[in-house]
Amino acid sequence: TRRCVVKKSLIVLLMLLLSTLSHAAAADEAKEYSERKGFLIGFDAGGGMIRFQSGETDGAFVGGLKIGGGISERVLLMAEDTAAIALVSGLPSIQALLFSSQIFVIKNLYARPGIGFGYGEEELAGGGTIKTGLGFAAGLAGGYEFRLTRRFALSPEVKGVYARLEGRNHFSVGGVIDLRWYF
Repeated sequence: TRRCVVKKSLIVLLMLLLSTLSHAAAADEAKEYSERKGFLIGFDAGGGMIRFQSGETDGAFVGGLKIGGGISERVLLMAEDTAAIALVSGLPSIQALLFSSQIFVIKNLYARPGIGFGYGEEELAGGGTIKTGLGFAAGLAGGYEFRLTRRFALSPEVKGVYARLEGRNHFSVGGVIDLRWYF
């Protein structure tokens, strides 16, 4: 059936991804890279889900942009613009500007907590949309950084964002591929 073909295709793609990442990790040991200290810029994109307090849950595009710098080889500070946008209608959506600190816990394995401001937009049951004012937002991401060239890194990452907007709770979570350049 079509469902079995899709499952088998996903398993094959996952195996190819794991094989590629393991070869990249082995090659990672022998190369010399730019330090993480200094300027960085990056973006990420992937998929996940978004949930508003109204109970609406939808598949979502999850993505963002990062700009900042490293204060040491293990600690990066950045401004991170992150968004979750529903796949079906483009609504609901959550966008947050977070001030984040990425900490490399073990070698290239990292955690990135952040706090900042959030904004949301939600579709009303009777039609139309409602836009929230600015509110509190917090995010948490974790991943593993593969250094592929002297200045370029690729990281599979899981990230979540909580936003408290006009007294209501909103949440998004997803898996993304983060692309980053160090200067």
